[in-house]
Amino acid sequence: YNGVTVQAAFADKQFFFGKGAGGHPTGAAVLSDIAALRYDYRYEYKKYHQRNGLVHTDNVNIEVYLRYTHEYTLEKLKIEHITERFSRNDYKYVIGNVSLKSLLANRTLLEQKDVFIAHTGRYTYTEQQIQIVAEEEVLFN
Repeated sequence: YNGVTVQAAFADKQFFFGKGAGGHPTGAAVLSDIAALRYDYRYEYKKYHQRNGLVHTDNVNIEVYLRYTHEYTLEKLKIEHITERFSRNDYKYVIGNVSLKSLLANRTLLEQKDVFIAHTGRYTYTEQQIQIVAEEEVLFN
């Protein structure tokens, strides 16, 4: 709960209380943002510039659903460990593992209209990949 005390000339001292705004903006926050825009104020994001120890790696395999038309798409992406495959005259699809590195390298191929890819939510790591990530972590700490 929030509370505020108000003293008026003819109403004496009064106390108002009520639930806070929670995740919604309050009038004061909105007014503050408008004033910041008016005076070209920029908010500071200290945590954004902190080194928080996170390490980026593209050395990971993910399971994907890949719908495609041409067989070269499958070959170029190097899909491995295919668990499901379907083929028809107008399209094909597979569910299998692909490296994130391969997806990034073939970004233009994935943007074609006859290709659709979705992450199933599963990650797969080889022992070698786990070792490389562990070594990278040691280097950055």
